[in-house]
Amino acid sequence: METTGSAAAGERIIEFAAYKVRRGKIIDEFSTLVNPGRHIPNFIQNMTGISNEIVYRAPSFRDISVKVAEFLEGTVFTAHNSQFDYGFVRSELARSGLDFEMPQLCTRKLSSRVFPHLQRKALDHVCHHLGIKIGDRHRAYGDARATAHLLIELLEIIRERHEVVDLEELLRFQNVPYRIDRHIRIRTFSRRP
Repeated sequence: METTGSAAAGERIIEFAAYKVRRGKIIDEFSTLVNPGRHIPNFIQNMTGISNEIVYRAPSFRDISVKVAEFLEGTVFTAHNSQFDYGFVRSELARSGLDFEMPQLCTRKLSSRVFPHLQRKALDHVCHHLGIKIGDRHRAYGDARATAHLLIELLEIIRERHEVVDLEELLRFQNVPYRIDRHIRIRTFSRRP
């Protein structure tokens, strides 16, 4: 999602996108611009390309709240830095009079566990590492689609390397701290033909 700022309590969503993933495939999607009912700061407009004029005729979050809640019902809320996104969705739904509670899966945490050697765990860096292209970076639909593809890749790697097979194990796996000794040098060797 894209927002007017970084604090869920005082800022608003300006674009919402979600993709449903099942058995390694994207099966559904929902995306919309959102009128935040307030000015979008210039730095957000510059980063996202979403201006006040673009969202002027878009629905408010209250207008789409039931649709968002229905779309997310029965799923696991997944995002890259899920606390941020979850906090915003939960705050917006609460303002609309809807309760929101669901398990969270964070692709940033999973990336830290699976790729401890990567110095940066930002969405674009992890996606680049895996060869996942991000179309329309800093737009909700582009970032959410890339996150869905990242989730698919991470789940496959986790299943193969760590034998994590169900949601309960996966939720525990993401929260186990992984330490890497910075004094050990990791060398990679390429095979010669």
